[in-house]
Amino acid sequence: MSEKYWSINSPLRMSVFIRNTSFLGNLLDSVMEVVEEMQNQVVSMVVEGIMTGAVVPLPTSVFNDQQVEQAFRFMASGKHIGKVVIKVRDEEAGKKALQPKPRLINAIPRTYMHPEKSYILVGGLGGFGLELTNWLVTRGARYIVLTSRSGVKTGYQGLMIRRWQERGVKVVIDTSDVTTAAGAKKLLENSNKLALVGGIFNLAAVLRDALIEDQTAKDFKTVADPKVTATKYLDQFSRAICTELDYFICFSSVSCGRGNIGQTNYGLANSAMERICEQRQVSGFPGTAIQWGAI
Repeated sequence: MSEKYWSINSPLRMSVFIRNTSFLGNLLDSVMEVVEEMQNQVVSMVVEGIMTGAVVPLPTSVFNDQQVEQAFRFMASGKHIGKVVIKVRDEEAGKKALQPKPRLINAIPRTYMHPEKSYILVGGLGGFGLELTNWLVTRGARYIVLTSRSGVKTGYQGLMIRRWQERGVKVVIDTSDVTTAAGAKKLLENSNKLALVGGIFNLAAVLRDALIEDQTAKDFKTVADPKVTATKYLDQFSRAICTELDYFICFSSVSCGRGNIGQTNYGLANSAMERICEQRQVSGFPGTAIQWGAI
């Protein structure tokens, strides 16, 4: 009498055929779609198998609610058979399920980036930008757009980009001038073609520090352009172009919230940028400004 082997999405060694073994392939999904009689027959076979004990549940490896990390590590090892289950409460003694009581389970909050979305970092080739990009990559980002009007200039910038590319990350250097309407719109459109934009981070900053009596209108404009003007255009165009946006984050400074001698223009630029983020939230769009201290 020949043996029969069942295999679901797993390799079958040719040596088993030496022992007068037959292998039968059934595409149950196709059968269930087209033949009603066959559907009923398959259902009857499964029901009968459950009643006779021929069909049994998959083996399970059960962990309690304090072993969540161990459960994920066990599953990630690929050595288990069947299902990995987290037990959050005991089964009821009766057949009627009771209303569950709330349970508090210890967990460490962690931000993850969507691997199918792109993330734009304005001023992303600076030291702060490279660190943020590396953080995004470790959190799952696979499409990165770094803006810089001068492009890659240092060996360290090139080294970091190569490291990310070796991890399978697509890194694009965009030289669009986001302080202009055309440049900001072009940046968002090109990034959307790479992958739907999931996050916009404005880290750009230009300093023209001086006491107020030594400041000029040109100094104020130079400092305001990468923060106020760029943020204004990114806000304006992202509302229509970036329909899947999760993050709109601007890097501000304590020079805005608390003031800093010689940085009147810088404080004003950051303050205006924060007001844009506030208006975004009022309109129902993501918008966050972070007042960083000395770094």
